[in-house]
Amino acid sequence: MKVVNQFGFSLLEILIAMALLSIMMVSIVTITSSGIDTKDKVLAEDNEFTQAETALGRIYEDIYQIYSPLYFSNKQSAKRTGDESQPKIKYVFSQKYPSVSNKGQPIPSIESPDRQTLIFFTSSNRRKIKGSKESAFAWVKYTLRNMEGERNPDAPFELVRYFDTKNIYDGSYKFDDIKPSVLQKNIKSMDINYWDPDRKKFVDSIREISGDSKLITGVEINLTWLDKLGMEKITKRIILPQWPPLKPPSPEEDKETPENEGAAPEEAADEI
Repeated sequence: MKVVNQFGFSLLEILIAMALLSIMMVSIVTITSSGIDTKDKVLAEDNEFTQAETALGRIYEDIYQIYSPLYFSNKQSAKRTGDESQPKIKYVFSQKYPSVSNKGQPIPSIESPDRQTLIFFTSSNRRKIKGSKESAFAWVKYTLRNMEGERNPDAPFELVRYFDTKNIYDGSYKFDDIKPSVLQKNIKSMDINYWDPDRKKFVDSIREISGDSKLITGVEINLTWLDKLGMEKITKRIILPQWPPLKPPSPEEDKETPENEGAAPEEAADEI
């Protein structure tokens, strides 16, 4: 008669197998959890860098499209020469428009009361509603302010942007009536430097430019901020306006090209 072996796994073998399986499961869970944590950390760091780059990208668009008639014509002389061909200007000077060009166009001011603040006139505005009566021009202000609520004492500031499209011809600024957009938080410092074309270097203040401070030909922005881990990061950007720093034409050259009168900035720039 054939005898069938009825023996199976012993209790010890089963316990050893369960222990090995448990060790494998713990290892798999640990590796998976570590991978998820690493992914979240990398994504958080990427998001922080993306936010900083987005903030500087917003500044770039506004400065790139900065507007002044001095890019296309000379500044109006304070003395009358008796030449009737010069425009007869009846203009009320203001904080926003302290002078005019020789074509009678108001020259918007560029102000930087400190190294963290810049106020200027830009043509970067875009209508949100098709067909709405809204200018492409706007006054914009970038500055640092104290963060509201809980903040890091080592990086207590946030970068904000004021954008005014309604009071562009008003004589004084109305930024206090505007709710700013917060572009970046946990900022330690922001330094804005300006290119001096004569000395071929960046200077700390717009008032130090040896040429006409109503024209800027280059801006350097250094943004120092802290990430969620408290590590210091520095983001730097050099921005050049779209209009090249050409030498303005003389009044005689302006007389020879009367078709430029009233032309759009793009058309006038092509003629210079």
